[in-house]
Amino acid sequence: MLTRILEEIRAAQGPLSLRDLSRRLDVQPSALQGMLTQLLRMGKLEIEQEMPADASCTSCSGCAGVQDCPFLFHSPQRFRIAEHRPRPGV
Repeated sequence: MLTRILEEIRAAQGPLSLRDLSRRLDVQPSALQGMLTQLLRMGKLEIEQEMPADASCTSCSGCAGVQDCPFLFHSPQRFRIAEHRPRPGV
């Protein structure tokens, strides 16, 4: 099944959300989440999360930044095939 997930994302030629993958593979999102987590741990997938172009965090102080701001709308996570970059110094 992990191979099917990777094949589906490659076939889509772009990132897919959990909901999109669930529909394409006819698998419940709750079951698919564990498989995606495993693929992330293996380094086969990456998460792409788009932030609004006008995202800025000026409403509070002491925040960890735009990515972690609870007051901004965050679009659903989308999964893409991991880009294998050479590690520095290797």
